[in-house]
Amino acid sequence: HCDSAENAFKECLRVAEKKLIFVESVYTNNIEIHFMKAMDWLYNVWKKESVSLSYQFLSLRDWENLFKKNEIKEVKKEIIKSFLFPFLPAGKQYIFVINKN
Repeated sequence: HCDSAENAFKECLRVAEKKLIFVESVYTNNIEIHFMKAMDWLYNVWKKESVSLSYQFLSLRDWENLFKKNEIKEVKKEIIKSFLFPFLPAGKQYIFVINKN
């Protein structure tokens, strides 16, 4: 829920001391983006506090390019099984672990 996934990632990477761990929804095709946007809106529109809905969803290739651009050589990534609406084409949840050297 930020205006730039890349800028947010760079800031997280900058302030992380030894390890950066984050969970991200990753799309695998263009149809999934529409479902992911709809689910993001549905989960956040009812909240009392305003939530930025900038829809900064990236593909796995986009994330890998971002890691490469930031000279990160090793990233552990694992798919997290989602129990909410597993029948919808809504991308995959990944956990990424980056060890800073």
